[in-house]
Amino acid sequence: MMDEGYAWIMTDGMTNSFTYISSSDIENMEGVLGIKTFVPNTKELESFRVRWKSKFQQDNPTVHDVKLDVFGFWAYDAAWALAMAVEIVGAKTFSFQQTENT
Repeated sequence: MMDEGYAWIMTDGMTNSFTYISSSDIENMEGVLGIKTFVPNTKELESFRVRWKSKFQQDNPTVHDVKLDVFGFWAYDAAWALAMAVEIVGAKTFSFQQTENT
């Protein structure tokens, strides 16, 4: 199915990870169509990227040339949304109750 007349359609999960693939490899992928998540570049986003990279390098000094991708943005947004929900609910302590198995 790599012959002329065929096309591959990729999910956004796969296409978003192409940030790490060289441009020459991408050029060889003729007939591949992928949909990528669009994150508009703003001053706030760039400020966040700089802060994140600084903190990451501080915590991981042996890892170099790391970039924050869309999956990192989603993880950050999910953690932030959870923290906001906890504040709104006003939960002060968390505990788990063990259920009895019968």
